[in-house]
Amino acid sequence: MQNPDVRTISEAFARLMKLGQRARSRGKSFGGVDQNGYVIMKYIVTTGACRASEISEAAAMDPSIVTRQVHQLIDAQLLERFADPVDGRASLLRSTPAGMDFFDAHRCAKDAFYANVFHDWHDKDISTLATLLNRLNNDIESALNLEEPQDSQSLHQEN
Repeated sequence: MQNPDVRTISEAFARLMKLGQRARSRGKSFGGVDQNGYVIMKYIVTTGACRASEISEAAAMDPSIVTRQVHQLIDAQLLERFADPVDGRASLLRSTPAGMDFFDAHRCAKDAFYANVFHDWHDKDISTLATLLNRLNNDIESALNLEEPQDSQSLHQEN
């Protein structure tokens, strides 16, 4: 027999997903950059210079979305394109100093939001939730037969 809490968790997870969709549908962006742009920035900041195709694959984003977002991030002077030193025909992307400042400010804003959400939680409860959420993410990735689970620094994680 299935644990009855599984349904409660499923419903709570669905509610959490709806809350995330509602927040995104409000059109809130940070510094004019939406969630996809942030995912791209996070990948480049955490892994270093790379090709747009690498971002598309790693973030499971359509290449056309990555291309459009990269152009916007370059126009905003958050990213820059340069010739690949190994293959001069290809180009790589890297964060600019302004991009690093943007990324840090965005991360601080998210941290402040979640600090407010958890303001009356005990530290132990926050740690337990972090551990369980990472475990849940890894198990969902395994259940979906993804190549390899991401750790706590997953690209789409809302720092």
